[in-house]
This record gives sequence, C-alpha cells and structure tokens, in this order.
Amino acid sequence: MVKKYFCDYCGTRFAYSPEAWRRHVRGVAHVRARAEHYRQLSSPRELLRSEQARRPCRRRSEPGGCLFGDSCVFSHLSQEELARLRAAVAEVAPSLRPVEVTLSPGQVAEWG
Repeated sequence: MVKKYFCDYCGTRFAYSPEAWRRHVRGVAHVRARAEHYRQLSSPRELLRSEQARRPCRRRSEPGGCLFGDSCVFSHLSQEELARLRAAVAEVAPSLRPVEVTLSPGQVAEWG
C-alpha cells in the first residue's frame, strides 16, 4: 500500500517518497502557494515594509500582465493600495505605543 501525502499549501496529493516530496517542495506551484499563505498571515506593518523595499513592476501595467505573478521581485501594489496599507498601519500603530507610567517613591515602596 502506497502512502499518499497531502500538501496543505497547494491542495495536491501525491504518492509519498522522499524524492517525490523533495521535488514537490521545490516546485514553482508549491513555493508560490507557501509564500502566499505566509503573506496572508503577516501584519500590515510587515507587508508595508516589504512592499516599500521593492520597486514597482513595469510589466504589471502591460496588457498581458506580469508573467511572474506573486513570485515577482517587484511590487504589484498601486499607489492607492499602498496608501490604504499605510492607513492600516497608522490605525494599528497608536495601540502599540508604550504607555508612560509615573510612580512616586511611596507607590514603589508599597509594591516592595
């Protein structure tokens, strides 16, 4: 009986062997699906940082679009999408700021 392996990232099944597993994990479809999965889990701040580090993709605006899709090393976000992402980061940012607490020497001694 042959064991079947199911890939959660790609949604594909294949007969398990170490060689088949290695071939699958190194495949383009699996690499793209895994990158998309982790991109969805990243925070808006991480997404903004990674997108700002990239230059805009020139092929995205062409009639056929970018052939590389999600694996393209250039950014596929428009200026409007980047602005929305910046706004999302700005909404989250105030809640992450540390709160300043000032205690008098008497209050600190009570904790002691």
